[in-house]
Amino acid sequence: MVSKLKNLAIDLSVDRFNRRDKQVADTLGHEATGRGRAVSDQCLPGLVNYLTAYRPHSSKARLWDILGRVETDRIAAAILSGAIHIIGQASNSGRDAKHQEAMDQIGTALERECRSARLRIDWDVLQSHSAGA
Repeated sequence: MVSKLKNLAIDLSVDRFNRRDKQVADTLGHEATGRGRAVSDQCLPGLVNYLTAYRPHSSKARLWDILGRVETDRIAAAILSGAIHIIGQASNSGRDAKHQEAMDQIGTALERECRSARLRIDWDVLQSHSAGA
């Protein structure tokens, strides 16, 4: 009997946790959930290191001239935030995230960081996709 009550308490706790995560995801996005923050915390240092060492090829040099004026940790956080957001949305709907959706979300997050750093940019959809890619 005690074991059944303990299992019920665990089940109810998991249900509460999942409801809370859904509320946070619906309000702030999947990147703000406990799971999203855990993924971000795990991946952020490696991505910051990668971006710090990154040297763009000629086709990406112009974009990187812009992104290079924003703090590297903010660029990394924007990339992760966009990726986590789109993956969370797709998994909630029971489908796989599409590459196009990921590029849109990451590009939007990068544009927001550029504007936050007071850079004057006027990206069209193609430039946003390019940044997100």
